[in-house]
Amino acid sequence: MQPARPRPNVKTLIKVAVSVSLLLALVLMTDVYAVGRAMLSVGPLLWVGSLGLYLAGHVISAQKWRRLAAPELSRFHSLRAHFSGLAANLALPGAASGDIVRAGVAMQSGRERALIAVGSLADRIIDTFGLLILAFAGWLLATPVADHVAWPAVLAGICVMGVVLFLLAKPCTQGALRFFERRSGKVSGLIAKMLRSVLVLLGSPFQLLTCLAISLFVQGLFIGISAMIGMAAGINVSLFVWVFAWPLSKLVATLPISMGGIGIREASLAGLMVPFGADPALVVASGLVWQSIVIVGALVGMAMISFTSAGIGKPGEQNGDM
Repeated sequence: MQPARPRPNVKTLIKVAVSVSLLLALVLMTDVYAVGRAMLSVGPLLWVGSLGLYLAGHVISAQKWRRLAAPELSRFHSLRAHFSGLAANLALPGAASGDIVRAGVAMQSGRERALIAVGSLADRIIDTFGLLILAFAGWLLATPVADHVAWPAVLAGICVMGVVLFLLAKPCTQGALRFFERRSGKVSGLIAKMLRSVLVLLGSPFQLLTCLAISLFVQGLFIGISAMIGMAAGINVSLFVWVFAWPLSKLVATLPISMGGIGIREASLAGLMVPFGADPALVVASGLVWQSIVIVGALVGMAMISFTSAGIGKPGEQNGDM
């Protein structure tokens, strides 16, 4: 009796179809030749330099995640987990799917799984908050002041709400922890472990602020790379437009409706930048160039980690630290 052949994942096939269809629609709705010319106008030197900066940004991001989720994990193995997640994004739906893979690789070290899970979630929340901050700042700087005369009050309100939520988070978490500690069962025990990990993070507000600053720096670096690619492709808009549109398009790309956000990101980026005078064909072209850097960057990162892992011990051993 022959073994049954593995059936293709229908949901995955649908998401691949969504990405391919969106990319084809974007190219056909604009100008195929204009898109091709714009992509070719991005020279190899700029592309290679952008790839190097992209990889450097993710090396920094890996250490930010390590500070939150796995501080006892060696730097080398935190890089391996991070780039494993990046590579997984190429084959999994949504740009946030790699977070699960990254956490799974880190958990192989035998470290505290609850802290890795909670820290990874905190890392995603911090990155999302950082993207929203950049998008809001870009909107303020890219549009006339008369259109948002009340922005100081809005900004002050957001800051006050953030402080209040942070101050309430610790006592609320402590109360929930006491509740689940009084309960028996595996589920209650697991939730209690997660809540203890949350308290560990909340006990280091400076650590959280430091990670937010790192996130803003890395995302700002990626925005700068995309803006340089866009300028080479012929897009003539203010840098502040990129600061506004790029973070929002990245957030949209995290939705699990396409493969790694491909297609969704380009469509949302074009939709956000066209009102500011950007040519949609050029925006699509720059987005495709960026996607090529993302794909090659994930593969190069994984290849480098796999190559240098020869002779490295199990995750967490000291000889893997850098």
